[in-house]
Amino acid sequence: GEGDGSGEGDQGTGGGDGSSRRQSLLDSLRVALDVCSANAVASISADSAELARHLHWYPVACGVLTWAHSNMTRNTATRFNSDLLPSYLKLLIAAAAAQPQLRQQVCAVLTEVLSLDAADGTDAWATISMKQQIVDCMLVMMLDGCVGQVLAAIEESLSTADLAIIRHSVLSLVSVCAPPWSEAFASRVCRLLGHERVRDGFKAARDRESLASALHRVAQAQPALEQTIQTLLANGSAAR
Repeated sequence: GEGDGSGEGDQGTGGGDGSSRRQSLLDSLRVALDVCSANAVASISADSAELARHLHWYPVACGVLTWAHSNMTRNTATRFNSDLLPSYLKLLIAAAAAQPQLRQQVCAVLTEVLSLDAADGTDAWATISMKQQIVDCMLVMMLDGCVGQVLAAIEESLSTADLAIIRHSVLSLVSVCAPPWSEAFASRVCRLLGHERVRDGFKAARDRESLASALHRVAQAQPALEQTIQTLLANGSAAR
């Protein structure tokens, strides 16, 4: 804003005097407050679409982030609800796109949710599927610049995550991060691939082949990593 403290993002209304911009901000804040206060499960898809239209205002994006964080973490009834989670995830990614300065906070929320347990009675496979969606969103954030934060979160999750989530995380990571890789990034990824739980996750022949194929593609595109990858495969990271 023009000295009005609105913190309007790159997708702002543009033009207009300070008074009209402040009024536009107030209108957007009222919409966000109404939606977040009602917290209506039945209309989450429509409500999320409505909130997304106002994320060009920084205060609205901050409020939406706080609201989504609360519903995804503190409220066990909505934490891993397959009808709700996709809408929350879309909002978080949209907030990070509209307000790049919130990327690290969005990544932190995704990391926290990934570490949580589902409420009692939640279908285990449904929870795995939803956590895989969270990993996908984290990888989007990594491609937007949160590299160290995402790699650290994935590495930290290895000790407790379901092996299906580990396989998804590793294969998706290798697939979306096209070479050339920096030496630092390659070192972090190779350390992750050498983790005992990654070896456990890729013991099955079909899974071994998937990871080996992905790693060979990386080696072909970046020959400097070929020896390291061959050593990983020989030591059992993908072939034990």
